[in-house]
Amino acid sequence: MISKEDRNNIQQLLTNESLVNNLLALELLQGNASVEDWKSFPVIQDKVLPEFLNQYTVKYHEVALDWILQLGLENQKDFFTSFMFQRVVNHPHLLPKITAHGWAKHVTAFHWGYKNIGQQIHTLSKEIAQCTQITYIDISMNQIDRLPKGFQHLHQLERIWGAVNNLQVLPEWLPQLKSLKVLLLPNNQLSTIVDHAFEGLEQLNNLSLRNNNLEKLPTTIQQLQNLEQLDLAGNTMLDFNPTLLEHLAKLEKIHLPKHLQRHQQYLNNILPQNCELIFED
Repeated sequence: MISKEDRNNIQQLLTNESLVNNLLALELLQGNASVEDWKSFPVIQDKVLPEFLNQYTVKYHEVALDWILQLGLENQKDFFTSFMFQRVVNHPHLLPKITAHGWAKHVTAFHWGYKNIGQQIHTLSKEIAQCTQITYIDISMNQIDRLPKGFQHLHQLERIWGAVNNLQVLPEWLPQLKSLKVLLLPNNQLSTIVDHAFEGLEQLNNLSLRNNNLEKLPTTIQQLQNLEQLDLAGNTMLDFNPTLLEHLAKLEKIHLPKHLQRHQQYLNNILPQNCELIFED
């Protein structure tokens, strides 16, 4: 139990409403405080904890996670759908701790884009493979050069938003993501796509590889029977046989680099009647 003097000091620090003072209050609580002591300061859960989770700095997120554990909040109803849990999840550096506590099965999305976390990441933790209920991943505007093998275990994954990274190849295990519907990887450095890359991705309906370094398309692009949006603009070296697109009966819009305009007449004949064909630099 904490002393009366410490209790008064903690109350004053919490009332001050500055992040630094809130950290000092935590240090006092970390000593001999019981769960009852923690709960006797409702402002921690109601105001201070959400404020910490709104910060970009890893330190505040780590502290917030410690508070959640101290308060036993993970035992509350609806905790794993709460704002607090989602904010903890949305910091990639906490993923090892999240999985260590057995929370991976409750994670359904990662919002790890630079705009969300305020700093760039270069690699993704191997623990991502344990988050098998993930349906959405945003890793945009980072410095990631490869998608980790752990992705191949994410069989519920439907959407990947990976714009503005350093990706150079599409992984060979991509066909294992049978639930994938949206794959958006514009503004990377993709130059090679293995021929079986799109094999079995029958649910994929939106594919963007805009502004990469592609020179050819894999023949398995023909298997994307539910593809509605295809963006290949900005690949200045791209060339392919337009017959590869002949059986994509659900295409609604396709962006191609301007130098492929020589195929326009043929494409107009083979693409769905209402498909919008756009050539651009």
